[in-house]
Amino acid sequence: MNEPPKELVRTLSVFQGVVLAVSLVIGSGVLGLPGIVLEEIGPRYAALAWVLTAAAMVPFIVVFSALGAHFPSSPGLLSYAEFAFGKAGRNAASLILLSCIVIGFPALLLIGGSYFQVIFGLGPNWVPVLAVGLLALSVAVNLIGLRAITGFNSVSVVLLTGFMVLVTVWRTDYFGAGLTVLAGALTGVFQDGRSGVANLWKGSALIFWAFLGWENLGFGVQEIKNPRRAVPLIFALSFVLVTILFLLPAFTSIGAALRGNQGILGAAGLISLMDGSVLKPYCSLVLVLVIIGNANAWMYAVSRLLYAEATDGILPRSLGQLSSRHVPAQCLLLTFLVVMTCIGISWWCGVKISHLILLVNQNFLFLFLASIWAYAKIGTSGMRWLIVGGALATCSLFLSGFSFLILFPLALISLGVAIHERSRRRESRTA
Repeated sequence: MNEPPKELVRTLSVFQGVVLAVSLVIGSGVLGLPGIVLEEIGPRYAALAWVLTAAAMVPFIVVFSALGAHFPSSPGLLSYAEFAFGKAGRNAASLILLSCIVIGFPALLLIGGSYFQVIFGLGPNWVPVLAVGLLALSVAVNLIGLRAITGFNSVSVVLLTGFMVLVTVWRTDYFGAGLTVLAGALTGVFQDGRSGVANLWKGSALIFWAFLGWENLGFGVQEIKNPRRAVPLIFALSFVLVTILFLLPAFTSIGAALRGNQGILGAAGLISLMDGSVLKPYCSLVLVLVIIGNANAWMYAVSRLLYAEATDGILPRSLGQLSSRHVPAQCLLLTFLVVMTCIGISWWCGVKISHLILLVNQNFLFLFLASIWAYAKIGTSGMRWLIVGGALATCSLFLSGFSFLILFPLALISLGVAIHERSRRRESRTA
């Protein structure tokens, strides 16, 4: 009887890595956030928030690109936190990441469920059911293996690119109107005083969700060929492509709102841009495939996180077993059960998707702070301090608006440190 493989295999090329990176980032963000942000803060603030958030992400791309090449192993963010702050930092990062999974993955799936509900013409109570169905499908694709994920997601990325171009061409009037609002947006924010700044912060804090995903690629670098050369290239190419794919529908949606299109508001608003087109049914199919691809990529990243935790002994080591297809099957099934439960709880309690997104973004910012410090420690060039300064400024700006909610990640950090101290004392007594 053949022994199951014990290590992940380096099979990802640069192209496949770009596809995986784009799939990790693109999906719920590009499909749901244009409408959600418009609903929360209006078109003028949304225009400025999209541009500022995209620019603010550049230092983070540099940071995660350098760290991914320097630490070519599956623990990803956990390795960065441990390098920055020791074992206590890794324990704290583990708890924060796990909290992001149980909050963020359900938010992504509920956005997908909202789209399916609109596309299939079902009632709103179908949203959580469709979200669980999407979750189950992502598990099935991941169980087949990495080749199935990259193959499916390659198709979805190509189709998404075509959809974004088609929407922009179909509604050039909306896109042009969206761009015109940008010119006077900054002046308007300061004229509105405190309320203007608050709206701009809220919009940027929400849009930050759209750009989450590259940090999760760190959990997959153990499967990338020649990571020191390939990882920076993957990050650079995927960031350029993703930014274009974000800004096209964002400004088209802003223009639609300015022209009085109320259908653009909400998590599933993007599909309304194709109203009146004979291609709308085909565009709906494209969106279905893109949402499935995004769920596949998230399931991939989450399962590799749990696998890394299991192989390091933080989670039960039985979860560190791989199937004959080099897949952490038990981690996939555990993720399904936990996330399905969280979808049910959040829907039953009536929690808004935007609130889930903001909470996840806040927690990820603390992981970004650890990653920034790790980047500062591995660098040798004086230029790194410019990158560190820009990244820290962005983190500080976003964190400044969360008020008492910041107690949640701080409690997780304290718990992680306490677990480390307890383990250290236990080891010292047995030594």
